[in-house]
Amino acid sequence: MLRSAGTFLCLLTLTLGTRAQENSYRFALDSADERIVISIETAEPLPCVGSSIRNQVLWENDTVTVILSGFVRPSPCLEGFDPARVKVVAGRTTMNKFYLRFRENDQDDLWKISKETDGFQASPIRSFFTSYKN
Repeated sequence: MLRSAGTFLCLLTLTLGTRAQENSYRFALDSADERIVISIETAEPLPCVGSSIRNQVLWENDTVTVILSGFVRPSPCLEGFDPARVKVVAGRTTMNKFYLRFRENDQDDLWKISKETDGFQASPIRSFFTSYKN
């Protein structure tokens, strides 16, 4: 009896410790004055028009990391359904290839980005909650 209770507790801990990704996002890349601009929006609309995505950007070596940390609702909140959006200026780079990492909670997505003459190309390395829209 004690053995099955321990197995149950172990399975319960594993189930509660695994967190499903709650949000999904689409992103696009552009450049302005040699700076990389990342446009991000939620794949699903939120119940407040004009919401934005709280974020932080870190650039380390050849990787840009965008940390997504919730939403900011405008005040007043206009009723309706609209994706939350944000434009992030990631900075200048002379590299034609770099990595773009999105982090939310304990999940990471990683994309390989190639800068082309007519824009950008994005190839997923690991993509659970982000998709590229060109």
